[in-house]
Amino acid sequence: MLGLIFAILLIILALTPRSENQNQPSMSLLPRLTPQKKADISQFGLDIPKINVWAPIIPQVNGYDKEAYLKAIESGVAQFKDTKNPDELGNLFLFGHSKYYREKPGDYKEVFKELNQLKAKDEFNIYYKGEKIAYTVTESKKVDQYDWSIMDPTPDNPQDKTITIMTCWPPGTTDARWVLFGKQK
Repeated sequence: MLGLIFAILLIILALTPRSENQNQPSMSLLPRLTPQKKADISQFGLDIPKINVWAPIIPQVNGYDKEAYLKAIESGVAQFKDTKNPDELGNLFLFGHSKYYREKPGDYKEVFKELNQLKAKDEFNIYYKGEKIAYTVTESKKVDQYDWSIMDPTPDNPQDKTITIMTCWPPGTTDARWVLFGKQK
């Protein structure tokens, strides 16, 4: 019996992904969580049915303060500070993880892992103050990690209500960013 337990432990260890640098924590994740069963997103939240995203939006998070934004996105996805709310003209900018350390806290470590699967004309929703607001994807693409022009993709048309969703890309790295652009319907 002890031999069987030892063999199972060896198999588990062999199948557990390791980071390339053994001094760094592993970026492998626990099985995908289902926050849909946990989170109330009625006051401010994101629903992307195509990729099974259902997450609270943490408002007005300083995206330049790493400690603040890492803490915020443990509980959902973050609205970049000073970007617009869904009921205002301009751009709402959201960001969250594509893949994060399994030993770190939070239920949203892979929330945007499949963001690249969204294409133009796909639909999703933002819930804001109890109202469901529909959006349509206009573009989805990979950009350089230092491309901050994505903060407002429509500076020439201030009458638009747009959204930008960003995550690190490819999942588990910070090499680039995947960005989705959308517009309220």
